[in-house]
Amino acid sequence: MINSKQETTHILREKQIMNLLKLSNNPFVPTLFATLQTDTELMFLIEFVRGCDLLSVLATVKSFYQFYTAEVICCLVMLHQQNIVYRDLKPEHVIIDQSGHTKLVDFGFAKQINQKTSTNCGTLVYVAPEVLKQTGTSFEADVWSLGVLIHEMISGLTPFNTEDTMNQYDAIVKCRPIYSTLLGA
Repeated sequence: MINSKQETTHILREKQIMNLLKLSNNPFVPTLFATLQTDTELMFLIEFVRGCDLLSVLATVKSFYQFYTAEVICCLVMLHQQNIVYRDLKPEHVIIDQSGHTKLVDFGFAKQINQKTSTNCGTLVYVAPEVLKQTGTSFEADVWSLGVLIHEMISGLTPFNTEDTMNQYDAIVKCRPIYSTLLGA
């Protein structure tokens, strides 16, 4: 059930982007077949992707991170060519299908832009400093999130992994990754 005007905006934007991506035949995004609406709900009928999310795969098989990274980059390039910034890249949104290929899901924060956007959205440990500072960002926010994702694929932890949210926020804003997590120190 849609609870707020902001939630409605996100859902309608997601529908618009999914329709646009359907036209581009993007192999890294599940196809949107239709949307259905009742008085209280909006449902998306999307291609079924049999598989699991990237986080689950990396827990057992770390050797494919370069392949998965390449496919995520291809997807981001296709999105950016259509002026779409994804804004919520994280392992849970990268699905590995039964053939072993990636599909990016959940376009709730994605946005088609002309210049920059200043909305603060995404998951804290993957968000770029300029998003947190609300100074305006574009596609570089996705590149930052990709770097965090790659670090996590290699080390098992994000580079700003700390239990205290304020320390995490501060480390991201000051671009001070915690490399000891990568080195096991």
